[in-house]
Amino acid sequence: MKALAGKRGLITGIANGNSIAWGCAKAFRAMGAELAITYLNDKALPHVEPLARQLDTTLLMPLDLNQSGQLEAVF
Repeated sequence: MKALAGKRGLITGIANGNSIAWGCAKAFRAMGAELAITYLNDKALPHVEPLARQLDTTLLMPLDLNQSGQLEAVF
């Protein structure tokens, strides 16, 4: 059994395949976690969406803390 099987995590900060958050997300997924991924804005989405697919993530949502209401929408 994988160490994080049955656990869920929220990954923020993935900008591209070189992001530290991307490395963390891959490690968590390899350990069995189900992940939700956020992206900063529409400009970032084309870079983050393919990475989210690699993680079998179905929950992909915007999160810009400078935009009112986005944090509440994530939760």
